[in-house]
Amino acid sequence: MGSVRRPNRHVRLLLEYLFVHTLGPASLPGHLLAWPLGVLFYLGALANASLSVVGREDRRITALLLVLAAAMCLRLWWGLPSGGSPTVPLGAALLFAFVWWFHAEDLRGIAPGAGRAIRA
Repeated sequence: MGSVRRPNRHVRLLLEYLFVHTLGPASLPGHLLAWPLGVLFYLGALANASLSVVGREDRRITALLLVLAAAMCLRLWWGLPSGGSPTVPLGAALLFAFVWWFHAEDLRGIAPGAGRAIRA
């Protein structure tokens, strides 16, 4: 997992970012800490989804972890300066669309009664 800077096409890996170019995760402001947290949420969703191979996946947990990963993308995007050019949090938009398309029913199962209010 990493970030790409467009002018020189340099890839910065997450571990390099956390432990070489900073004083560690504790030294980062909230919006910059959102990147590693988002990666952890995404990897947790992948791990939970992989449990479907043995029939042990809880789709609600997968959906919730993906929503949290998308929220971390938005937190990072909100905290970074745009540099005068408009930016779009494409990763967050894609994750939210994926969750809505594949896991909308699973998320309704998290909050009892939420689905009935929508359908009424």
